[in-house]
Amino acid sequence: MLIAQLLEQTERAEKQLERIRHRLLGIHQRLDSTENRLSKIRSQLVTIDRRLTNIQKGCS
Repeated sequence: MLIAQLLEQTERAEKQLERIRHRLLGIHQRLDSTENRLSKIRSQLVTIDRRLTNIQKGCS
């Protein structure tokens, strides 16, 4: 009886772990995607900053 309960608890715990792993993978993928978007935005901001600096130099 005790062994059967332990086996059942172990199976439930393994299923929970698998669900957690799946969720973490999804979170990781979203973080990667967000990181890529932020990198592109950062690059665009650097370009804009350079252009503004050039405009300011031209006006002075």
